[in-house]
Amino acid sequence: MAHGSDTQVAGGPVKVVLLGHSYVRRLSEYAGQSLTTAHLGMSDIQIQFVCRAGMTLWPSKPGKCVRDHLPVLSASHPAAIILHIGE
Repeated sequence: MAHGSDTQVAGGPVKVVLLGHSYVRRLSEYAGQSLTTAHLGMSDIQIQFVCRAGMTLWPSKPGKCVRDHLPVLSASHPAAIILHIGE
């Protein structure tokens, strides 16, 4: 399991961040459609979506660089971060 005590809420779900571009945004929209699809149907995982169209690793695109989102990521203390960018 993860090293931080905030990654799991006292026997509750494990915190996971999905970070990426428009594909992650679309997945977020799908997950928000109903209680059945919330957290993609996994009761033991709490998913936080961090998405921005055109997200990249290049710092030359302010607001679209992965680094720009690090404060949000570190504040949530996730057990796992899943990154999806580029095609």
